[in-house]
Amino acid sequence: MTDGTKVVLKIRRPGIRPNIESDMRLLGHLASLAENNVPELAAYHPRKVVLQFVKSLRDELNFMAEGHNAEQVAANFEGNDQIVIPKIYWEWTRERISVQEFVDGIPGVNLQAIDAAGMDRKRIAQTGASAVLKMIIIDGLFHADPHPGNSFVLPGERIAFIDFGMIGRVSEVRRQEITTLLQAMLQNDADGLCVVLLKWAEREGDDPGGLSGAVEECLSKYGGRSMAAIDLSAMVGNLLSVIRNNKLTMPPDQAMPLKVFVSLEGAFRKLDPGFDMMVAIQPTLDEAVIDQLSPQALGKRGFRLLTQYLELFADLPKEIRRAIYTTKSGNMKIRVELSQLDELQCTVMRAGRLRAVASITSALLIGTSIFMSFRKKSEE
Repeated sequence: MTDGTKVVLKIRRPGIRPNIESDMRLLGHLASLAENNVPELAAYHPRKVVLQFVKSLRDELNFMAEGHNAEQVAANFEGNDQIVIPKIYWEWTRERISVQEFVDGIPGVNLQAIDAAGMDRKRIAQTGASAVLKMIIIDGLFHADPHPGNSFVLPGERIAFIDFGMIGRVSEVRRQEITTLLQAMLQNDADGLCVVLLKWAEREGDDPGGLSGAVEECLSKYGGRSMAAIDLSAMVGNLLSVIRNNKLTMPPDQAMPLKVFVSLEGAFRKLDPGFDMMVAIQPTLDEAVIDQLSPQALGKRGFRLLTQYLELFADLPKEIRRAIYTTKSGNMKIRVELSQLDELQCTVMRAGRLRAVASITSALLIGTSIFMSFRKKSEE
């Protein structure tokens, strides 16, 4: 810039949008084929997953949207001097061009340079993992492509994240469910894990049945072992197998956080071969639980419930008037459904037949007795 400030100029490649749109249409077609013809994949809602991916990819082509994403993430890390998000120069940023602050650091993929600078790899891995987990579990706005190529290591083991074109969002309800799921995995709690999986499959309150045993078997493979000795992608694969084998479904909006968790583990284990994902997760989980139980969070959930009940009660008089009118007009229909009605009918019919046979048999016995009595008298 004219004042000597170093910046990064990012320009969208000319003609790339039509090519990407064509690829996305093909991807959508393949997802439809998979969902309609492969029952094992239908449980994962491939069409909805692709739709989310397509939306994210379109946003990535818009550098204005990317700039707003970066500013939101930067606001969430305000006061945290370990995480750096480059500043956006809005006066020169447009949909096809972005001007950002230049970050002078070591690329996250250059492990030799990190070692040469005498930096603590273990601390870098912990800082990076905590940051991404905070984005997902606490903030609900996360970098959906946090590979080492999208980060720089700065002096003091600080980390700068770049390229916020692909961003993911997690609702408050989903964040609570993810927290519960991770805690259940940490504590080897099969029942807690079953509750979340059934809720995701929209079967909340159902009897887990064989699911409990399958989840216990899955968790038993990893119980008492350090995550450093566990392949997280294999663990996730086993969990998905449990979901598939028990005919459960996976919410489409969970695909992207799941992808980030798996890629995160691989990236930071390269930095630190002894990286333990569950150890890295624990502080963020504790913070998430405290955050969910804070007066502000409880007040927010209470207000939301109150609003729902008020809406219910507001509609109640109208529904009562409708029921009274329907009753007066003689249009009310009462539908009674009896479970196992066929079996009941068969039982009644069998009972009726037995009763008829019993009556006939009794009549025959009585008639025979009377006949024998008269015959005896006539012989005398």
